[in-house]
Amino acid sequence: MMSLLWNIHLYAQNQDQSQRLNTIIDTYHQLGLFNGNVLIAEKNKIIFEKSYGYADLAAQRKNVPGTRFNIYSITKPVTASVILQLVAENKLRLDEPISRFFPALPDADSITIEQLLTHSSGLYAYNNDFNMPVTDEAAMIDWLIKQPLAFRPGSSFQYNNTGYFLLGYIIGKVTGVSYEDAVRARVLTPLKMDHSNFDLRSAEQNEKAKGYTYISGLKGEVAPVWDYRELYAAGGMYATNRDLLLFHQAMRQSKLLPEALLRQAYTAHKKNYGYGWFVDSVAGHLIISHSGGATGFRSYLIWDSTANRSIILLCNAETSDIVTIKNLLLSELNGQSYHLPAVISLSPSQLSAYEGAYQLTPSMTLYIHKDKGQLMATPSRQGASVMLPAAKNSFRIESKDIGLLFTAPANGSYDTLVFSQKGQTVSAPRLHAGWGITGTATPNGWEGKDVAMMADGNRWTISSVTLKDGVIKFRYNNDWVLNYGLDQSGMLKKGANDIPVTAGTYSITLDLTDPDKVSFKIVEKN
Repeated sequence: MMSLLWNIHLYAQNQDQSQRLNTIIDTYHQLGLFNGNVLIAEKNKIIFEKSYGYADLAAQRKNVPGTRFNIYSITKPVTASVILQLVAENKLRLDEPISRFFPALPDADSITIEQLLTHSSGLYAYNNDFNMPVTDEAAMIDWLIKQPLAFRPGSSFQYNNTGYFLLGYIIGKVTGVSYEDAVRARVLTPLKMDHSNFDLRSAEQNEKAKGYTYISGLKGEVAPVWDYRELYAAGGMYATNRDLLLFHQAMRQSKLLPEALLRQAYTAHKKNYGYGWFVDSVAGHLIISHSGGATGFRSYLIWDSTANRSIILLCNAETSDIVTIKNLLLSELNGQSYHLPAVISLSPSQLSAYEGAYQLTPSMTLYIHKDKGQLMATPSRQGASVMLPAAKNSFRIESKDIGLLFTAPANGSYDTLVFSQKGQTVSAPRLHAGWGITGTATPNGWEGKDVAMMADGNRWTISSVTLKDGVIKFRYNNDWVLNYGLDQSGMLKKGANDIPVTAGTYSITLDLTDPDKVSFKIVEKN
């Protein structure tokens, strides 16, 4: 079920601020859009702290204030702080070429420590696409030698993990100990961040959160677990909310860095990025922050420097809408008006009635589909957005200020979607689309038209098709927005790997009855 609370203006006189903050988070928790821990501190005093949902669904173990979460890219501010400590100790210079540490790397003479810190080096932008070897420094450098620069060092911005991997190696070379031991000695131990460390796999089972692609009520899907080497100095840490508060307070109070270097760290360079921090302005307030997100977890560390206020969000579900929640919390804390979504209940069958492909423009199709316990809208060649019910047959995409209204003839299926954004309205007819198979094993290959399947309720079938040795995938409307393949466990998942087949004539069934357990059968015919 999907449920929302009726729109509420949150300056009700019978609620204090703590209740209003809880209402914001709890609303998104009910929606399946937040699962984790929240901490808010003002002038070094905690004014709000609460846990929501489960750390481990199967064990029915709930999140508590001491639960450890992967913080992913919030590791970058920690890495940057150690680099800046070494600068303060005259062991590094910000303008120093990295050829001192990586002499074999082409263009190393023109790339500086500062450019690694600010994502302006032009190096290959590794963002966990599994192309670059990360097993050790030598393998990574050998691979990077063969990659051209994306742009002249210092001339542009491209967020990536590569520079922070190299900063981790530099920390090890300069300190004479491993990157991880240097962070422990210089940050975690002095600040008594006793519940933070590297590689969440090594934490005690009953102290850490399990990562999920989504959690909605008592349903969820466990996310894959990445090798720590995929994360390292760019995203390999785990922490608790209170430990991150200790880190934030130490930064602000110049316990880790001299005041002059701290000001430089909090100064925006290209694309509002400083030394390991995003720097922005919201409603006249200077906001210093960094978020993190990868398989199973989302995190956000925010400092409103104007109000001397910290917000820390740690979540163990990928669907947690931390950006929208951050904005709502800042509005509440800064005395600005806002509205929350929320109670319209829709059953899975009601949600299914809206699913389909709608033609927004001649070149853009909008796909409405269920995924991760939510109804999603995905335009061609773009990312998915969560649709929240607003009224009968009406939905909103809050983060993009989009309205979606479905219309239907009397006693008929929905045949039109009315799309509204920024005062503009477009009527999108529903397409007569369906599922098919594509791949090297099919008669038309990857580039040709899919072999169409016939609908039979929630099942789609091909009674007879002759395949070659090769691979196939299921996809919708001859497009890649919705496609199914096999994951590493042999289960059918959206966007997963190709399905190998051998030559023969087959009947094939795709069963979409349970969107959380989509399955298929391929039976060779005599």
